[in-house]
Amino acid sequence: MATPIFYSIAALILEKYSKQIPALNLIDALLTSCKDLRHYKEHQGKGLIKVIVAL
Repeated sequence: MATPIFYSIAALILEKYSKQIPALNLIDALLTSCKDLRHYKEHQGKGLIKVIVAL
């Protein structure tokens, strides 16, 4: 279920920056905005993406 949410947020970021954001900056924006859920990394991955922070 995480994949559709991840790509939807990525689409919002691309739309905001008129698709002029480099791919590495897009990935960085998504991964650095994640909140640690304090679970095992195998269960949570990077955590919960904070949409407002990513934008």
